[in-house]
Amino acid sequence: EQTGDMAGAATASAATRLMNEARMWKSPVYKTRTNGCTIDVAGDDAHQLVLHVALPDKMKVAGKEYDSPFKGRSVDVDVTLPKEYPFKQPECLFKMVPYHPNVSKSGQVCTEELKWAPSCSMINMANFIRGLFAEPNMGSPMNPDAHGECEKDFAAYAAKAKKDYKAAEPDEEG
Repeated sequence: EQTGDMAGAATASAATRLMNEARMWKSPVYKTRTNGCTIDVAGDDAHQLVLHVALPDKMKVAGKEYDSPFKGRSVDVDVTLPKEYPFKQPECLFKMVPYHPNVSKSGQVCTEELKWAPSCSMINMANFIRGLFAEPNMGSPMNPDAHGECEKDFAAYAAKAKKDYKAAEPDEEG
């Protein structure tokens, strides 16, 4: 019975934390920390979120700065919060899988470098993902093809990333 009580307390704690975070995201002062990113609850389950991540205009690879193939774009990331949130890291999955060294072909994001702690919030997660698009972590690839191309021939990588992104965009006419 104590385990059930503890699980209930953890769920209540997560719900309170989420409500506080939701208020912070809407605060005009806090919006400067979001870098154009937003968050929504997906349906009725407060543990299912969609993170809308505005991508940076520049990308730095091996010390060189390039125009990002994702310039002016954004990505949506499905976020599943565990019942133990914020003590356990959320799981993230890209809705539309970008061609990127730190995103697997199935849409999983490399969160190895995030170093999640209970003091982290969804804004930390959004800024972490945005940061991977500003400067991919070449030491922790999840997509070997994108990693190799990005590292050896950025122009070819950028062309493929743009093409894949454009092909995956929803058709505006329908």
